[in-house]
Amino acid sequence: MTNRTKILVIDDDPFLGEILGRIFPEERYEILSVADGPSGIQSARMNMPQAVIVDLMLPKMPGFEVVRAIRSHPDTRYVPIMICSAHPGADNLQKGMQAGANDYCQKPVDIQQLEARVRKLLGH
Repeated sequence: MTNRTKILVIDDDPFLGEILGRIFPEERYEILSVADGPSGIQSARMNMPQAVIVDLMLPKMPGFEVVRAIRSHPDTRYVPIMICSAHPGADNLQKGMQAGANDYCQKPVDIQQLEARVRKLLGH
């Protein structure tokens, strides 16, 4: 089996991970899903995904802190990160970028836009 591209989804709602699982074929992509911030940080360090998608409102730790923690670790410092949140606003966008996110999308997500943004994040 060839190495699959790993996409880590850190979101307490499984919907986003399920959508990505439908968009990206299982033969080439592995969608990893965790439901809280600390588990997301641990999974990023253990699995070394090629992209991370983070919700802002997470159990145990806010999404901004998760992004900062992933950015602060040498093994995950350069992993592309996208925040995907139901909380709109330029303030959240600015805070997300300052925390180290590469992109920001708003829920509910448009599936075609989500696919395009994730492919861009992956460099595909």
